[in-house]
This record gives sequence, C-alpha cells and structure tokens, in this order.
Amino acid sequence: MIHNLEPSYTHPDNFCSVLQNNRTISMQTMPAMTALLAAHAFHDDTIPTFERVTATQIPSSWTKLLCGTSSMTIALSKCYGEEVALTLLGDDILVPEKILDRAVVLSGRQTKKPFALAGLRIHLERFAPHVRVRFVEAVIPFGKILQEEGISFTSEPACFFQTSSNALLSRELKISEGITLFGRMNDIKSNERIQIAEVVEILVEPQCFE
Repeated sequence: MIHNLEPSYTHPDNFCSVLQNNRTISMQTMPAMTALLAAHAFHDDTIPTFERVTATQIPSSWTKLLCGTSSMTIALSKCYGEEVALTLLGDDILVPEKILDRAVVLSGRQTKKPFALAGLRIHLERFAPHVRVRFVEAVIPFGKILQEEGISFTSEPACFFQTSSNALLSRELKISEGITLFGRMNDIKSNERIQIAEVVEILVEPQCFE
C-alpha cells in the first residue's frame, strides 16, 4: 500500500554530494532506458551517445532540476511558473510484465515551450486500477498524476549524463543541432522503497523564474 504523503526534497548541493561520493550507483538502468528511448522516441532516427558525468560536472543552470528529489514534472512547473503538458511520442504495454513504456515531451501548457524529453517505464501493477488508466491515457504527466492522487514518492537519480542534440532532439525540443544537453537516469520509489517507475530525462538548459 502506498501512503499518501508529499514528495520529499533534498537541497541539490547536498544530494549531488551524496551521489558524487556513492561508488555503488548501478549503471544497469542506462542500457534499458536508452533502448526504451530508441524504440519510442527516436524510431528511425539515430539515438545520440549518452556520456556519463559526475554530479560536480553538471552546469549550475541544470543542477537544481537534475539533483532534486521531487518529480521532474513538479520541478519544471515551479521553475517556469506554469503547468506542464505532455506530448506522447510513442508507447507500449508489456502485458506479461504489466509495464507501460513510453516517451514524451514535457512542455509549458501556456507557452508551448519544450522543457524536456523523457522516457518512462511505469510498473502498472503497483498502482490502483483507476490510476493505471490515467497513466495509459497519457493526458497528464506522470508526476502530476502522482501528486493529484496523493501518492508518496521519492525521485532518486541513478546517474547523470550529457549528450548532444541530434535531428530528433532538435525538432522536438525546438533547439539547434549540436547543443550540449544534460540529463539523468532516475528511479521513482514509493514510501515503502518499492520501485514504481524508471525515468530518463533530457533537459533543455533551464531558465527558471524563481
């Protein structure tokens, strides 16, 4: 049973320091999530190389969003001062595993400005039936649904990376090709420390209002 609590938050400098010093961080997430992006976002486009970086190598403009422990949806909404909308790029339900894989673009609901491209692997069986339906509908971002349903969670970066915008990233994020971008591979866990989702997030350089 997932308790109804607010998402937790750790100051970015503190959390990044912990990650920097933790030498047991697993890299198993990276191949699976890059394969998910290849299948549901890039399709026939070449997927760019993801180069792992340490927390201290992340530029300051990205740090607060990438090193926080709240959901990226909530963090982006606070950063840009508007609700976050999603555009579905592709999805698939893995029936035996009861898993929903999907790739989305997160953007401002009012401005339509793209903020991030994300791939998600959601463990459907760990949610109530009506919540599963909301995920499959792909109308509201994952983190916003968790917030609306009062589901407690923590966002725990498994690793950070940098990449370069190729044709697809340029098109979907409305940026030029060849721009360096930063992102993270992320575990979403319930209050009982049960993994409920895995996420890869590639961010446009944040320009927060706060």
